[in-house]
Amino acid sequence: MMLAPYLTAGAAVIRSNFHRLPRPYKLTLALTYRCNFHCRACRTWCRPPGDEMSLEELEKFFRRQNYFSWIDLTGGEISIREDLPEVLRAATANSRRLVLLHFPTNGYLTEEIVKAVRAAQRRPGLKFVVTISLDGPPEIHDRLKGMAGSWERALETFAALRRERGVEVFLGMTLQKENLHLRRETIAAVRERIRGFDPADLHYNIAQRAFFYDNLDLDPSPGQAALAVLEEITPRFRFISGPRSFLERTYLRKARKFILDGFCPLPCQALSASCFIEPNGGVYPCTGYDRPLGNLRDMDYDLTPIWKGREAVKLQEEIVGGLCPHCWTPCEAYQTILGNLFGKAGRHAHSYSPRKTTAE
Repeated sequence: MMLAPYLTAGAAVIRSNFHRLPRPYKLTLALTYRCNFHCRACRTWCRPPGDEMSLEELEKFFRRQNYFSWIDLTGGEISIREDLPEVLRAATANSRRLVLLHFPTNGYLTEEIVKAVRAAQRRPGLKFVVTISLDGPPEIHDRLKGMAGSWERALETFAALRRERGVEVFLGMTLQKENLHLRRETIAAVRERIRGFDPADLHYNIAQRAFFYDNLDLDPSPGQAALAVLEEITPRFRFISGPRSFLERTYLRKARKFILDGFCPLPCQALSASCFIEPNGGVYPCTGYDRPLGNLRDMDYDLTPIWKGREAVKLQEEIVGGLCPHCWTPCEAYQTILGNLFGKAGRHAHSYSPRKTTAE
């Protein structure tokens, strides 16, 4: 295993506990808002087709920003992009410090997804993770996703990726009102289809509102009914070793507090260790805060002027102070957990007093 990228990533995580980083180690990049599903909890599929960055633009971006330790590629459904294999190759080939590449998918386009995964550059020390959305047993899943036969296709993709070397594949269940109490039924249905399925390969998050999902007019959250379910799920991760278990266990434990009071339970790391870029190159603090800071196309695909700009620095201070819409999604929560490992002793901002803005 190549240790240098891990040492670099570990150093960035530790520094993020004490001050704003000179550049982000975590990137969430939406490749498209297009989607072939009509999910009830998400409305990205309602967005009109946008002006997505081309492969050439993305290649230029990754060449200029070759320092990310952690990249999440998301959508929409990224397998809709015909150039996804080339995009994954550009991300992995240029990001020499990369230790984690992850993308979620609905799993419907099995052949395209497997082809893209095979195109990504593998190297020792690079963890490549794919999460396939599965929101219940077959009938419930298909209804929540708005696509007949989607459950079977998701499991087909899951089985296919499990046969690929150098790839970790999981199922991701978004807890919402309709599926909140169907965890056991979901696991049983998967076990009938996938021999030897380990329930530890089913991960959980909470449905919530965000401008990224274009669902601010909805209320997809399961509400306080989720508290008992989270209480049941959380202890399971005590018996799984490694950083993944720590992050998921902490996420689920803190999710209870988020559900009770509606505030991010820790000082957020948005614009301190991470940022979000939408398909047209627009740069935002995160997937939950609709505060555009600039566009890569106006900066010759260089993130640095935006990241170090006065507006980004000021907004980061406001976010750490709790002046944001507040969310607790894994794509934002995990680096926030890592950025608060030392509690108040490591906190690099003024005392955290979460306050919601009218941006909700």
